[in-house]
Amino acid sequence: MICQKVKNFNIGSLNKTKVTASSGLILIMSFAKEIGLAGELEKRLSHLKKRKRGYCVSEKILSFVEMLIKGGRRLNDIDILSSDPGLLDILGMDKFPKANTLGDLARRFTRRDINNLADIVMKLSSNTIAHKGLEELVIDIDSTLIPSEVDIAKMSYEGFRGFNPLMGIIKGKELSMAGFSLFRFGNASPAANNLSLLTKISKYLEKNNPGVKLIARMDSAGYNHRIMRYCDKGGHGFVIAGDKYGIVLDTIAAIEEDKWEKLKKRKKRSYAIKEEVAESVHFVGPERGGETYRFVVVRRKNNQLALFPEYQYTYRVYFTNTDWDKHKVVHFYRKRGDAENVIKEQKEGFAVENILSEDFLANAALFQMQLLAYNLVQYFKYTNLERSWWNLRIKQLRFRLINIAGVVVNHARKTILRISANYKYMKTYHRIYHLLSIKRMELLI
Repeated sequence: MICQKVKNFNIGSLNKTKVTASSGLILIMSFAKEIGLAGELEKRLSHLKKRKRGYCVSEKILSFVEMLIKGGRRLNDIDILSSDPGLLDILGMDKFPKANTLGDLARRFTRRDINNLADIVMKLSSNTIAHKGLEELVIDIDSTLIPSEVDIAKMSYEGFRGFNPLMGIIKGKELSMAGFSLFRFGNASPAANNLSLLTKISKYLEKNNPGVKLIARMDSAGYNHRIMRYCDKGGHGFVIAGDKYGIVLDTIAAIEEDKWEKLKKRKKRSYAIKEEVAESVHFVGPERGGETYRFVVVRRKNNQLALFPEYQYTYRVYFTNTDWDKHKVVHFYRKRGDAENVIKEQKEGFAVENILSEDFLANAALFQMQLLAYNLVQYFKYTNLERSWWNLRIKQLRFRLINIAGVVVNHARKTILRISANYKYMKTYHRIYHLLSIKRMELLI
C-alpha cells in the first residue's frame, strides 16, 4: 500500500532567482498585447491619468485584470502579484500599483468613461464572434442580485441590501461572452432597462457583425410589448417567458384537451418528466400599441389533488415570434440555464459578487473591469486552446494553465521562462506560445 508522507523540511529563500507562480498568466497577457488591448484602453481612457509620472491608465486596469485572472478578489490582493519577481520581469515592471492607486482610478471614472470601458468589453465579444465565423447568436438578458453591506447599498426585492446588475450575455456555438451590462442599485426593478440593453447589444452587433441572426431570450421581466415589437421590427427572433395573468390563464383554459401533446425529451437519455405542451395566440400590450403573438404553454400535473380543475396543473408560458415547433421553443428557453451558469462564473470566478467601493460609479467601473477580465479569458480560450478546453471554468484553467510555477532567466540579451519538464500540459503551453509568436510575426510584417 502506498501512503503519502510529508518529510520534515526547512524553509529557505531565493534572493536572485526570479521565480513566478503565474506562467500561464504570462501567456494570456501576451495575448492581450497582441490584440492591442492596452492601446485601446489608452485611446479611450488616457485622460484619467492626472500626473505625468507613475503608471499609465492601461497598466492600472490590466494589473487589476491580471489579479482577477490569477484568482484575487479584493483590491489589496494586487500585493500578491508584486511579490512575483518572475512575472514582474517578463511584464517589464518594477512593481504593481497599490490597492489605493486602483481605487483612486476607479473613483475618477465618469459615466462616459464607464461606457467607453463597456465598449471595449463588447468589442472583445464582437471580435470573438467574427473570429469563429458565427452566423446565429442568442442574446440572454438577466438580472442578478449581489448582497452587500456598504452604505450605498439599497434594499432588493429579495429583502436584503445590495446591488442588482443587469447582465447581457451572448451565446453561440460553444461560445459564451459578456455583452453590454449595466451596474444598478439593489432596488432597481428587474424589468427596468431590458429594452435599452437589448437595443444597445443588437445595434452594436448589427454594425460590427453584419449578417448575424439574433435571437433574444428573456424571463418574464422581458414580457413587454415594446421588446417584442422591437424584435419584430429589427427582424430578430425572441422567446420570452410570459406572466400568467388571469386573461392568459383563460386563454390556456380554452385550449381543447386533444391539442395537448406529451413534451418530447430534449435528449434520448434525459430524465422523462411528465409534461404536456400546447400553443395558442394572445394579444400583448395596450389596445393601440400591442400585437397578437403566438405562445407555447407547458403544463405539469400537480402531485396533490386539487379542489378546483384550474388548479390541477402548473403552467409555464413562452411567447415567441419564431416559426419553430412548440417542443423546440420550450427546450430552447430551458437552455437559458446556460446563461445563469455564465453569471455564476462571472460572480464566483471573476469577483463580480464582491463590492469593492463605497462609491457607486467606482463600483460600476470595477464591474466593467471584471467583465473585461472574463471576456479576455474567453477570447484567449477560443483562439488559442483546443475545443476540449473551451468549457473549462476559470477555476479549472487556473489549476491547469494559469498558476503554474516557472523560473525566469535573463541570458545573452534573451529572457527564458523555464517550466518543469514534467508539467502535464507542456505541449499545450508550447503550442500557445508558438501561436502567439506567429501572430507577432504577422503583425510585424
